[in-house]
Order: sequence, then C-alpha cells, then structure tokens
Amino acid sequence: MPSTVQLFSQALFKQNLRRFWPLLAAYISVVIIVGFAFMTDLNYEKEITAEIFMNRVFHLAPLLTLVIALFSIAIAVAVYSYMHNSTTAAMVNTLPYKRKTIYISNYFSGLFMLLTPLLILFIALTVMGWGHNCLNAAGLFKWLFIYFSYTILLYSLAAAMGMLTGHIIAHIAFFGIANFLLLGLQGLIDLFLSSFLYGYIGIDHFTTGFAVKATPVLYAYRAAGAIGVSLSLWLAYLLAGVFLAWSGLKLYEKRKMENAGDVIAIRKLNPLFKYGVTLCSSLAFGFIVIEMFNVRENFLWSVILLLLAGGVGYFVAEMLLKKSYRVLSTYKGFVVYTLILIIVAVSVYNDWYGYAARLPDIAKVEAIAFSHDGLSFNAVNNLQAEKGLVYINVIPNVPDSLALTYGTPVDRVEEYSGGYRYVYKDAVNLSPEETRLFLSMIPGIYTQDESIAEIYELHAYLSQHIKEVRNIYRTRNTSRWYDIQEHPVSHYDIQFIYKLDNGKTETYKLPVLLPKEIVGGTDKEIFYKLTSIAGSAERRDKKVAAIDIKPDNIRYIYVDQSIMQKYTDVSSKVDRPLSATREISGEIKINSEDHAGFINALKADYLSMSNEEMLKLNYENWGYASIAIDNLDLPPDNGYKDRNFGLEIDFNHKNCLEFLYSKGYIDRDTYDFIREYSKLAAIPESITNRIAIAAR
Repeated sequence: MPSTVQLFSQALFKQNLRRFWPLLAAYISVVIIVGFAFMTDLNYEKEITAEIFMNRVFHLAPLLTLVIALFSIAIAVAVYSYMHNSTTAAMVNTLPYKRKTIYISNYFSGLFMLLTPLLILFIALTVMGWGHNCLNAAGLFKWLFIYFSYTILLYSLAAAMGMLTGHIIAHIAFFGIANFLLLGLQGLIDLFLSSFLYGYIGIDHFTTGFAVKATPVLYAYRAAGAIGVSLSLWLAYLLAGVFLAWSGLKLYEKRKMENAGDVIAIRKLNPLFKYGVTLCSSLAFGFIVIEMFNVRENFLWSVILLLLAGGVGYFVAEMLLKKSYRVLSTYKGFVVYTLILIIVAVSVYNDWYGYAARLPDIAKVEAIAFSHDGLSFNAVNNLQAEKGLVYINVIPNVPDSLALTYGTPVDRVEEYSGGYRYVYKDAVNLSPEETRLFLSMIPGIYTQDESIAEIYELHAYLSQHIKEVRNIYRTRNTSRWYDIQEHPVSHYDIQFIYKLDNGKTETYKLPVLLPKEIVGGTDKEIFYKLTSIAGSAERRDKKVAAIDIKPDNIRYIYVDQSIMQKYTDVSSKVDRPLSATREISGEIKINSEDHAGFINALKADYLSMSNEEMLKLNYENWGYASIAIDNLDLPPDNGYKDRNFGLEIDFNHKNCLEFLYSKGYIDRDTYDFIREYSKLAAIPESITNRIAIAAR
C-alpha cells in the first residue's frame, strides 16, 4: 500500500523559527511601538467613543501598510534564501521530503511570523477598547480581516517572485517591481502617448481606479484608513494571495535548482524579462534623456533617444541573463524591437487611429463643460452631480433652495476646546431638479441648446481639419518658432467634457496656438468661434447671476489694487504719455451706499464687453474685489448664510473703472493709467516692450 505524501513538516517549520527568530522579534517590537503610540495618541481625546476609537485604529493604515510590506519581503527572502545558493539548494534537495512539502512548510513558517505580530496587535487593541469601554468587536474583526488579507497577498507575492529568480537582489527587486508594475506601465504608456499623440487625454494615476486597486500597497496605504471601506476588494486580495501561493508552489516544483544564482531561474521567461527591461528602459530612461536635452518637441530626436535608452536596457538584460559582457551578437532581437517601436511611434504621432478626430453624437449631449484655458479638476464630478459628491460652495451666489437643503445642520459636535461645530449634509447624488439648478450656476458648464450648438460647432470644425490643426500646433509649439515671433502668441488649451443622456461623460482636448496678428484661414475661424463661445449669452448670464446679490445681504466689499507701473517709451501708442515710475497699491473699501452701484457696474461690464474681451477676461488684472455676504433669508446656523468670495477686475471692466473714479475711490493718475493700458494692450507689440503688470 503506497504511503501518504507528507504535505507539512514540523521539523522544517521549527527550524525556520529557530533560524529567523530575530525577524519575528523585530516585527513584534515594531508592533509594540505602534501599540504604545496608539495608546498615547488615544489619551489626547477628551471623550473616547467606539467611533473615535475605530477611526484611530484605521488611521494606523499608512504605517502598517509599509511595515507589512517590508517584513513580507524580508521573511520571504529569509525562508527561501537557500534557493539563491547552489550548495544549499543541492543540500535541501537531499532531504527526505517532496518539493511540495518543502515549499508548504517554508511558506507557512514565514506566514506564521507575519501573522503572529498582527494577532498580538489585534489582542492589544481589543484590550484597550474594552478598558476604555468603547470596544467595537465588529470593527476590529473587520480591521483584522483587511490586514490578514493584505499580509497573505504580499507574502504570497514575495514567495512567488522568489521562485522566478535565483538571485537574492533580483528577488527583492522583482517584489518591488511586481507591486507597482501595472501602475508604472500605465504611467510610462501615458507619458509616451501624451508626448506623441495630439489631443491625448492623460490618466489620473492616483485615483481609486483599476490600476490603483491592482497596486495593493498604494490602495491599502490610502483606502484602509477609511472605516467604511468595503470588504469585497479585500476578499479579492485574499483570493489573489491564495492563487499566488499556489502559483509559487507550481513554479517551485518545476524549477531547476541548478539555476541558483541566475537572475531568471525559469529559462522560458528569459524573453519576457529581456524585452520587459528593454521597453521600460526605453520609456523611463528615454524620457529622462529627452527632458535633459529638451528635445521633446522634436519627434525624430525623441524616437532616437528612446531607442538608445532601449538599447542600453536590452544589452544590460542580455548581460544579466548570459553572465557575460559579450552580448553584441544578440543584436537581432533589438532590431526587431526597433522596427516595432518605430512603427508604433509613427502611427501614434500621425494618429492613424483617428483619436483626435473623434466626435460624440450631438443628439445625445445634455451638457458640456468647456474651457479654452483649462477645466477645473471637479468638472466631471460637477457634470455627474446626480451620481456622486459635489461641492456647493464653488457657486459664489448659492441659490436659497440648495442652501436650505445642504446648509441646514444635521448634527452638532462638541470640540475638544469646549466649543462646537455643526455637521451638514453632503451634497451627494443630487435630484434631477437640483442637478439642473446646480449646473445652471456652475461657471464653465453649458446646458442651453444654443451654447451647446456653438461649442459642438467648434469641436466639429477642429475634427474636420484635424491634420491641419495638429500640424500647425506642432510647428508653432517649438522654441525656435517662438523666438522669431514679433507679436505675442496666445495658447488656448481647448477642452470639452460632454455629458451624454446615459449619464456618462466623454473628454476631449485639442490645444491650439494662435498669433495675435491673425491674418485668416484656420486661425481666424478658430479664433472667431472661441470668441463667440466666450461671449455667449449663457456665459454672460452666469457671470451676472454669480454677483446678483441683494444689497442688504452684502456685509462689505473691498477692492485690493496692486499695480506696478514700469513706463517705457509708449508716447506713440497712447493719448497721454506717462512720465514717472511709481506703484499704486492699497485696499479700497466700498461704502455701503455704493454696494448696489458697484455690483451693477460689474454686471454692466459682463453684458457690454466685446466677445474678444470676454475671451481674454482676467488675463491681465489690476484689482481684486472681495465680497462678503450675510444672507438674511437663511437661518443663523445655515452653512451658506455667511459667504466670502472674490473676483478679479481686469482692464476691460470699463464700467467698474468709471464707477470707482466717479465716486472718488481711485485718483486721476490711476484712472488714466488703466484707460491707457487697456488701449495699449490692444496694439500689437513686442513682448519685451510690454508694460509689466503684477496684480494680485
């Protein structure tokens, strides 16, 4: 009768504990320090509730995340260190155990050393919670499950990485690379596309998207600090850890122990390692060199430098694999890589895929966030107000209906200082009516059919002439082109974010460079459409609505003027040449009886400015108005009752200027300078001869 295969050896388990007990002791020491720091921090709380206690527990996440990662690789390297030396590897193979038994015994001995300190910390936290009469058993078990899953995942990953290599340094390096592989590749590919693909929309790498969730160290560092975090992903981490442990076992069973000392112990993975190093070297070191030589605008030189960096990576990888410096004879593989990279780079640079020419279906568009100088990072959230959290306070003049719904306190919390603070309802998942009202007040978002049609017309024009637009932009977006320009150049970072009728959003970005002296052709058409959108009725109405405040609700208005005048020879360009160099600064307080007049002057400016002036609104300012509101229609404890906001006053606010001068708030010299500068700004001139303005 055949004997049963032994899966676990107590002898190997105990031997690892005897050999590597200093690692276990070090980990327990760190846990004791963490527990002591936690207890000390807890003593600063005036009143310890179960909620406060658990929040403090979960705030240990950043420290524990890094500690677990460090000890996971340290212990995995220790228990599998024999594989990196041919003598010890041969000796272990002579033991009367199957490979499966050796792997499993080593694995569980390391896991025991990792989980024991975690259990000690769990028991200590339980005792502290019980002692302070704030024990939350469910919350603590949730915390334990999170770090139990995280520990198994990282340790299994470290063990699996050890099966791939016969070199201890490579083992550590592979563990670090594996942890950030997907996020790193995403970043490098994003850098490549943003450099070569016109109109490319970059990726936010540090969101809670898939790439971050596939980077457990980063996700645990950030997400585990929230007590309300879902356990579904942590369950997935646990299952992934079990799979990696099983994968490590299968690799160990097929591994050739005589490959100890090799960077890659499994020969079939050599091509993957070689070309992986080549690609990462091309993108990572290639773009570093490109930035060093400042040739990112030059496609040919960029590709050459990418290939040179890739070549270094390719031959270094060959040296590591062959343990020899004589690797030039393997050049054929790099030739293939070179051809592939050139084809990919050329296809991306010339946009063979039609990426920049894409257009949404206008019939499905409900709203558009549009800007020619960069959109707010909250633009997508604002468009999808019915699906997530938005910030009502971005609206200067919050409508009373929204203020009452989200500004009425839902709780009052006592502060450690003896005072209190109100807790307000988050503006999450707005109703359809609230969403429509919210979008109608947010600057930069267009919901009216006429505005949507104008913006879509600009996008359609750019799409139809995309090759010409792209080539002109690339020709002008070079230091050589800038140096020969006699007149200022305007950069317009045109961005569109469409909200479709299915609730989803689509983002487009098409930057253009337009000379100030526009002769005609594509430049003229784009500029005309930009000015038409900037001066649209919807944009003007939003500017007016933002300051449509009842005079009785205004507590104060201050105009902070800060103008440095550096006069040059401008007598041929202005009516009355200025004769001295001086500074104008100081804060102007608008009298209460003039509040309504000042606001009305600002409204008149927004309604009377030309489309071109609206396009260049606040590019050059001479003042900043600070307005404080006390909404008498809201209860005293409402979060939006007392508001402060500001707006910039530029050289095209002519009605505002006339009002301030007529009421005696500014003197004649300031008045003349602002009028003369506004005329001068409209005259083409060399950038070096512009009057220097520094405005707050």
